[in-house]
Amino acid sequence: MGAVAHTHIIVRGVLDDGRIFNIAGDYIAHGIRHRASELVTLELGHQSEIELQTKLRSEVEAERWTRHDKMLQTEQREQGIIDLRPGEGATYLVRENRGLMIGRVKHLERYGLANEVEPRRWGVSDRAEGSLTELSERNDVIKTVIRRALGRWANVWVETLEMQ
Repeated sequence: MGAVAHTHIIVRGVLDDGRIFNIAGDYIAHGIRHRASELVTLELGHQSEIELQTKLRSEVEAERWTRHDKMLQTEQREQGIIDLRPGEGATYLVRENRGLMIGRVKHLERYGLANEVEPRRWGVSDRAEGSLTELSERNDVIKTVIRRALGRWANVWVETLEMQ
């Protein structure tokens, strides 16, 4: 697995004069990301379909909350179960992403975060998002400690770890 470039932003909700500066939580969660995405697209151009598919494939075994998990969560919320059987009854979301979604639920099953309730019909645990977020944060801490401890050799070691 390759490292995913990302940024953490801290917003201090206080104006220069000490008054509270309120920003809608939805804007913090989604709006800023959307605006940043638009700026990056303007600067770098659109992702090709091949680039997007490569990124999606790399997320199948990621130890963090991914786009696949969001798709699975949406499917389960809307359908009551994640039905990954081939056939006419499949939603568009499943038809377009079936292979990757099957790979992801099998990966989540290893962590006890998904289970196959019937052949090719899955349920994902309510604690999946929290567990994967904690796992990702723990992995980030471990990488930081390793980088500090190993100095210039750390990047080689961390990249080797991520490729496994």
